[in-house]
Amino acid sequence: MKYKFQVVIPLTYSDKNIEVEADFTDEEATQIKEVIANNAERADESLLPLLSDEAPELYDKFWDAICRPIFLELLIDGMNNYGNDIKLDEDDIEDYREADFDKVFAMYGNSIEIDPFNDCKCQIPAEWLPK
Repeated sequence: MKYKFQVVIPLTYSDKNIEVEADFTDEEATQIKEVIANNAERADESLLPLLSDEAPELYDKFWDAICRPIFLELLIDGMNNYGNDIKLDEDDIEDYREADFDKVFAMYGNSIEIDPFNDCKCQIPAEWLPK
Protein backbone atom coordinates (compact mmCIF):
# COMPACT_ATOMS: atom_id res chain seq x y z
CA MET A 1 0.00 0.00 0.00
CA LYS A 2 1.25 3.49 -0.78
CA TYR A 3 1.68 5.91 2.10
CA LYS A 4 2.25 9.65 1.80
CA PHE A 5 4.81 11.55 3.82
CA GLN A 6 5.65 15.24 4.10
CA VAL A 7 9.33 16.03 3.62
CA VAL A 8 10.97 19.38 4.32
CA ILE A 9 14.04 20.13 2.20
CA PRO A 10 16.24 23.08 3.18
CA LEU A 11 17.05 24.86 -0.07
CA THR A 12 19.21 27.92 -0.67
CA TYR A 13 16.72 30.61 0.25
CA SER A 14 13.88 28.75 1.94
CA ASP A 15 12.65 25.35 2.94
CA LYS A 16 10.46 23.44 0.53
CA ASN A 17 7.73 21.04 1.61
CA ILE A 18 7.04 18.17 -0.73
CA GLU A 19 4.83 15.13 -0.51
CA VAL A 20 6.44 11.79 -1.27
CA GLU A 21 5.04 8.30 -1.52
CA ALA A 22 6.48 5.08 -0.21
CA ASP A 23 5.05 1.63 -0.77
CA PHE A 24 4.93 -0.61 2.30
CA THR A 25 3.14 -3.84 3.03
CA ASP A 26 0.66 -3.77 5.91
CA GLU A 27 3.20 -5.68 7.98
CA GLU A 28 5.95 -3.13 7.25
CA ALA A 29 3.63 -0.21 8.05
CA THR A 30 2.72 -1.86 11.33
CA GLN A 31 6.41 -2.36 12.11
CA ILE A 32 7.12 1.34 11.43
CA LYS A 33 4.22 2.37 13.67
CA GLU A 34 5.61 0.13 16.42
CA VAL A 35 9.05 1.73 16.07
CA ILE A 36 7.43 5.15 16.40
CA ALA A 37 5.35 4.05 19.41
CA ASN A 38 8.40 2.52 21.12
CA ASN A 39 10.35 5.73 20.60
CA ALA A 40 7.68 8.31 21.43
CA GLU A 41 10.29 10.65 22.91
CA ARG A 42 11.78 10.97 19.41
CA ALA A 43 8.47 11.68 17.64
CA ASP A 44 9.53 15.20 16.72
CA GLU A 45 12.55 13.86 14.85
CA SER A 46 12.66 13.01 11.22
CA LEU A 47 11.47 9.51 10.45
CA LEU A 48 14.77 8.76 8.68
CA PRO A 49 17.16 8.61 11.69
CA LEU A 50 14.52 6.80 13.71
CA LEU A 51 14.21 4.06 11.09
CA SER A 52 17.96 4.00 10.57
CA ASP A 53 18.49 3.28 14.27
CA GLU A 54 15.58 0.93 14.89
CA ALA A 55 14.68 -0.77 11.57
CA PRO A 56 17.55 -0.44 9.04
CA GLU A 57 15.88 -2.65 6.42
CA LEU A 58 12.82 -0.36 6.43
CA TYR A 59 15.06 2.70 6.39
CA ASP A 60 16.69 1.42 3.18
CA LYS A 61 13.33 0.77 1.54
CA PHE A 62 11.98 4.15 2.65
CA TRP A 63 15.06 6.06 1.52
CA ASP A 64 14.98 4.33 -1.89
CA ALA A 65 11.37 5.51 -2.29
CA ILE A 66 11.94 9.15 -1.36
CA CYS A 67 15.48 9.96 -2.52
CA ARG A 68 14.51 10.69 -6.14
CA PRO A 69 12.22 13.68 -5.51
CA ILE A 70 14.68 15.02 -2.92
CA PHE A 71 17.57 14.69 -5.38
CA LEU A 72 15.57 16.54 -8.06
CA GLU A 73 14.67 19.41 -5.74
CA LEU A 74 18.30 19.80 -4.65
CA LEU A 75 19.46 19.62 -8.27
CA ILE A 76 17.01 22.29 -9.42
CA ASP A 77 17.92 24.51 -6.47
CA GLY A 78 21.61 24.09 -7.25
CA MET A 79 21.17 24.88 -10.93
CA ASN A 80 19.23 28.03 -10.12
CA ASN A 81 21.47 29.32 -7.35
CA TYR A 82 25.07 28.18 -7.76
CA GLY A 83 27.18 29.52 -10.58
CA ASN A 84 24.68 29.27 -13.42
CA ASP A 85 24.06 32.46 -15.37
CA ILE A 86 20.95 30.83 -16.80
CA LYS A 87 18.04 30.21 -14.48
CA LEU A 88 15.58 27.39 -15.13
CA ASP A 89 12.06 28.46 -16.01
CA GLU A 90 8.97 26.50 -14.96
CA ASP A 91 8.97 24.48 -18.21
CA ASP A 92 12.60 23.46 -17.67
CA ILE A 93 11.85 22.47 -14.09
CA GLU A 94 8.88 20.34 -15.17
CA ASP A 95 11.05 18.71 -17.84
CA TYR A 96 13.52 17.60 -15.14
CA ARG A 97 10.73 16.31 -12.92
CA GLU A 98 9.17 14.32 -15.77
CA ALA A 99 12.42 13.05 -17.26
CA ASP A 100 13.70 9.52 -16.81
CA PHE A 101 15.35 9.73 -13.40
CA ASP A 102 18.15 7.31 -14.28
CA LYS A 103 19.23 9.56 -17.18
CA VAL A 104 19.12 12.71 -15.03
CA PHE A 105 21.07 10.93 -12.31
CA ALA A 106 23.63 9.68 -14.84
CA MET A 107 24.22 13.30 -15.92
CA TYR A 108 24.23 15.00 -12.51
CA GLY A 109 24.51 12.29 -9.84
CA ASN A 110 28.17 12.96 -9.14
CA SER A 111 27.51 16.65 -8.54
CA ILE A 112 25.15 16.19 -5.57
CA GLU A 113 25.73 14.28 -2.39
CA ILE A 114 22.62 13.89 -0.26
CA ASP A 115 22.85 13.47 3.48
CA PRO A 116 19.52 11.89 4.52
CA PHE A 117 19.91 13.19 8.06
CA ASN A 118 20.66 16.83 7.21
CA ASP A 119 19.29 17.50 3.72
CA CYS A 120 15.69 16.65 4.55
CA LYS A 121 13.30 16.04 7.40
CA CYS A 122 10.57 13.49 6.89
CA GLN A 123 7.72 14.25 9.23
CA ILE A 124 6.05 11.36 10.98
CA PRO A 125 2.39 11.31 9.91
CA ALA A 126 0.15 12.51 12.76
CA GLU A 127 -2.01 9.41 12.52
CA TRP A 128 1.09 7.25 13.14
CA LEU A 129 2.02 9.02 16.36
CA PRO A 130 1.18 7.31 19.65
CA LYS A 131 -1.92 8.64 21.31
